[in-house]
Amino acid sequence: MLSLPFIDQKTTGHTRRQLQNLTSKVGVSLHPVFSSKKVGNILKTREPKPKIISEQCVIHHFKCGLCDMNYVGFTNRHLYQRIIEYTSSRPSIGKHMKHGVDKPTIADNYSVLKKCRNKLDCLIHEILFIQNLKPSLNVQSDSIR
Repeated sequence: MLSLPFIDQKTTGHTRRQLQNLTSKVGVSLHPVFSSKKVGNILKTREPKPKIISEQCVIHHFKCGLCDMNYVGFTNRHLYQRIIEYTSSRPSIGKHMKHGVDKPTIADNYSVLKKCRNKLDCLIHEILFIQNLKPSLNVQSDSIR
């Protein structure tokens, strides 16, 4: 038995034929075994990602880790895309995500309040959660009417 690394099917076939020719000339039976490394050993994740970042069509709740400021919002897209937008387009939320904490994680500051079916469902539930929780960073009052 001869252990060889697996590269691709074409190379494997070519190597097998060459070993059969060598076997007939030498008189010793060679049986190649092709093996490959596990992808998990080659590609390692940097850090485990929380399940919350891939949530879609949800009502989410942001709570600052240092003060009592909080925010309720919704998104139809992946939650992590909306969080990235908050850091740049909404300075009131972005500064709370960055201030005072060494490295706040998404799972520490965000929670999913409700998973919705469509945009209208999200809008209705967002209004209800805003009325119930009275978040301090929600400053738009026209959506509650």
